[in-house]
Amino acid sequence: MRAIAERADASPTFLYKNAGARALVQQAVTGSKNRQHRRTGEKFEQIEASWRERALNVEAELTRTQNEVLVQRQRIGELMGQLRDVDGMIPGESASTSPPRTPPSSAASSR
Repeated sequence: MRAIAERADASPTFLYKNAGARALVQQAVTGSKNRQHRRTGEKFEQIEASWRERALNVEAELTRTQNEVLVQRQRIGELMGQLRDVDGMIPGESASTSPPRTPPSSAASSR
């Protein structure tokens, strides 16, 4: 009450003794608290909405990335299969008639 009296350039005694002045001060304090509470709530809602949007964006990007990884893994599998097919062929033969490869001799690997 004293700080309010100083700000209003009135004596604290006047505010304590005058019921009308005391009621006005109480209304002002209550209104100020309500406005502050409302502003805080609005700011919180803005921040929460921002984070919610970010989370949704991240979820969408995660889904897109997972799909991209799946496509790349499938492509790698296809290419690895093609490498195995080409690696197993003997020049002049088709892939369907190529015999199985024999491992290199141990004498060649010791050089």
